[in-house]
Amino acid sequence: MTSASLSLSNRISNHKKYITRTLWSSMLGFVLMAIYYVLGTAFMVARSINYGRVFHQSPERIKMEKINAAFRVLGMEQLGWILVVLIAIAFAFQGFSYVFESNKIDFYLSQPTTRGQRIKKNYFNAITTFILMYLSVNIVALLLAAILGAVNGAVIVVVLYETVKAIVLFFAIYNITVLAIMLSGTPLISMLVLAFFMAVTTAFGYELKALKNIFFATYANRDTYGIIGSPLFDRVAVLRLVNDLKLNSTNIACFDILNKWIDMTVDYEIDILITGMIAFALVILVSRFRKAEHAGKTICYRPFRWLVKVISCVLLGIGCGVVFYEMNYYMWYSSRFVTIMFAVMLMAVIITGCVIEVLFDGNIRSVFKGMAQNVMALAIVSLIFIVFRGDLIGYDSYIPSASKVESCALLREDYDFRLYDGHSDMNYVSLPEDYMELTDIETFNKLVQAGLKTQKEWVKFDREGNYQDLGRNNTVLYRLKNGKMVYREICIPYDIDENLLSSIIDSKEYIRGSAPVFHDDKVREFDELNHKTRKIQYNAPGRVMTTTEMTYAELSDAYCKDLENSFSYKLVSTQVPIGRVDYLNSVYDGYCNCGFNVYKTYTNTIELLKKYGVFVDDSIDIDSIDSIEVTNYYPGYNMEDEDFDINSINVDSKSFVYTENDKIRDIIEKVICNDYYCSWYKRNLNEQFVVIVNFKNNKKDMMNAQQSYFSFEMGKVPDYIYADTN
Repeated sequence: MTSASLSLSNRISNHKKYITRTLWSSMLGFVLMAIYYVLGTAFMVARSINYGRVFHQSPERIKMEKINAAFRVLGMEQLGWILVVLIAIAFAFQGFSYVFESNKIDFYLSQPTTRGQRIKKNYFNAITTFILMYLSVNIVALLLAAILGAVNGAVIVVVLYETVKAIVLFFAIYNITVLAIMLSGTPLISMLVLAFFMAVTTAFGYELKALKNIFFATYANRDTYGIIGSPLFDRVAVLRLVNDLKLNSTNIACFDILNKWIDMTVDYEIDILITGMIAFALVILVSRFRKAEHAGKTICYRPFRWLVKVISCVLLGIGCGVVFYEMNYYMWYSSRFVTIMFAVMLMAVIITGCVIEVLFDGNIRSVFKGMAQNVMALAIVSLIFIVFRGDLIGYDSYIPSASKVESCALLREDYDFRLYDGHSDMNYVSLPEDYMELTDIETFNKLVQAGLKTQKEWVKFDREGNYQDLGRNNTVLYRLKNGKMVYREICIPYDIDENLLSSIIDSKEYIRGSAPVFHDDKVREFDELNHKTRKIQYNAPGRVMTTTEMTYAELSDAYCKDLENSFSYKLVSTQVPIGRVDYLNSVYDGYCNCGFNVYKTYTNTIELLKKYGVFVDDSIDIDSIDSIEVTNYYPGYNMEDEDFDINSINVDSKSFVYTENDKIRDIIEKVICNDYYCSWYKRNLNEQFVVIVNFKNNKKDMMNAQQSYFSFEMGKVPDYIYADTN
């Protein structure tokens, strides 16, 4: 009787026998899944209830937290996929371990069933057993969550979606494991081959990214890895995306977040499915050529053995070169250093090839076998090194054609905004990446072209240990029409055409895309909920004025008007702020800190500050200064007259304190306040000196800022400063 003619009762009987034969893995997997899904759900929901009671949260807030807890355990943030991977590997080894022993193969060959039917039966039993296990624990967990009031429509949908994802992941890992078994002759080698399959594309992706960082001056670390064919990497990447999504939402258990999450992760799920299907096709192909005499061998097929060896040698060779670079680059970087790095890579390839031959044959005498594969690996590593070292692909000069670009962004971080509302942490670092859409591509390309050239010069000097301040470092983003994102590091030279910069910086697209006040709905909500703990400070040199009456919405509205009416490249590059407004609000389960630089032309903000009596003029009263301390970091040198490498100077800094009113007045007239940072400001400052102004403490006049930092403008350092600090 063949398996095709079995009755339903016989099929069920065979399925019971399969479960009995794989009882230890089935039971262990079921128990672990029950602990995670059922007990995990109960624990997290109960924790949310207790937390709400302790901190006297409203019933609506407690319900939301319960649903979020269930959503995390059963949905977006679940770690149950780790159990899915382990169960898939265990089922595959138990179902196909017979191929490692000749006597078991002979027994199966004597049975009235074909090889294909036997493989089909193992697949059917493994997949159905897993589905029954997964569905049972998730249904119980979902019912328990419903009893505890932690279920809504989004939770049900996410559980269904996660079920499909789990089945796809199980299918992919199971196929990859079976493929590793079919290509190997022993359990140990099959595990090594499985590890090879799991890690090869991920390792190659990380190494390529490391080589870009090493050799390409314009490489931006925001670039994606571009890794495909790795289910484990896909799962970890999805978790990272979930963390990014949580930053901007308090309630994650809603369809809006769920839809965004599916859109963000669907490509990873498709990659897992395609990888599983390819592995399944290879299993069918390889199993046709599997012979009984392959049992006990290391690698069953010589071409695959060569492939594994060459790829392993290439990966370990490049990896050793990257490790050597990371361990030594900070000490010295030169053409000699790069040559040694290349030699390390080649040596690692040769050693890896010898070790792999010994592992394959289990004989130390095989150490020098397979030299042809070693030569092939050496050639591939050499080619990769030459391509990256010489930038043969033109990476550092690549600028997308304007016709292929949808929009651009200049990723600067000029605003200090941070909000944590007890659930999500938002620091607005990625704001330009999300909201800035510059559409004048031709002008932007001119800026990038100059920035790429300067960036290459800047990196060259930096690696030689001769730091040169050539311009403003920036990251740029191109959003291509085909959906790809292109990131590059540039250095905008100080002598660039100011009209070119102004056309970009003065645009509404830049202003609205870079300023958090245009996208601060969460901060406004936080201020309304926690208005009793808010504090708004206006900081001017030596003075701090505070109010609790002004609302954040008033401040934000006034500042938005000033940005739209007054913000320009000419303003921020030639003037320093006259002060800074800090919004501070801290409660037991959250906080918010926001900073606003104030310029003389920001009339709306200034009028608002005056309305609440917290604005002070930026002029400094000499009588309010107790002393001025000037520190010379390079005594004996003059940065304005000498061209010297600061890294080669080994001298102790020297400070001098001035208390005389005439010298205090003279110094104040020649310095610029450094307390309020703006990256666009043309820092025509003498970095050799740091000036610290110590103010008198006058609480009656609210003069509580004890110190402010200043710098001399170039060409304005008094002679007596050099004399006193040399």
